[in-house]
Amino acid sequence: MHKTGEPKDRLDLVFLAEGYTASQQEKFQADAQRMTQFMFEHEPFRKHRGKMNVSGVFRASWESGVDEPDKRVYRNSVLNASFNSLGIDRYLLAEDGHALKRYAAQVPYDTVVVLVNSKRYGGGAICLDYCVTTVDDPRSEAVFLHEFAHSLAYLADEYIGAVTYSDIYPEGVEPVEPNITRELELEKIKWSSLVTQGVPLPTPKDFSVLNPVQLPVVGAFEGGGYLRTGMYRPQRSCAMGDGLEPFRFCVVCDRAIERMIEYYAPSESSPSESK
Repeated sequence: MHKTGEPKDRLDLVFLAEGYTASQQEKFQADAQRMTQFMFEHEPFRKHRGKMNVSGVFRASWESGVDEPDKRVYRNSVLNASFNSLGIDRYLLAEDGHALKRYAAQVPYDTVVVLVNSKRYGGGAICLDYCVTTVDDPRSEAVFLHEFAHSLAYLADEYIGAVTYSDIYPEGVEPVEPNITRELELEKIKWSSLVTQGVPLPTPKDFSVLNPVQLPVVGAFEGGGYLRTGMYRPQRSCAMGDGLEPFRFCVVCDRAIERMIEYYAPSESSPSESK
């Protein structure tokens, strides 16, 4: 769907069809193209589209859709993807990791996105591995790119809320993810070089500064990693939190994604960014 160079010089993304029957192959192609278009409409992917290849692999499922245990719905699909993973109704994962990798290996790939043929809201990601999203919910495009940022760049969720894995960030331990921190000393904050001059730490929700280009404030806003207190995020709004409408990554997440794109597609191997 999008090719700009040899796989060895590019970040290669592959979409896999899950829960599409043989008669729905054209639908999968249209869904994958729609997700690709949405990705390239948003930074930092828009300016780095010349460093990416995008392909899709179709394998028909015997039944349309995937498992929904909370509704006692079970489908015979290629990857056995299921809602209610990790005890969360909206969380989707594929249950056969070996099958997923064999499926993806029909083409060169660095990162995998599973498209689930469902109208239900949902998605999920395993960081630095793969992500999953449904395709027919009104928010599916935003969910895709949010989950893709998890799987590609090891970004944390920046929202607050109870999930079964809330305790993955033990008190007193600095998270490894680049976009959340427990630190409030400027020199210890991972994004210290990006912090707006004069901003208080922690940064109040309603804090703003006057500057000639009206750049969003970068500081340490409390709340992130599912925790209301004791965890801080770089900006008030981000697509890894509540910034899905309009969809926009904060400056720290933007740079983390760029670093991963650069890892797979170093600049010297990508002379043109205009493709």
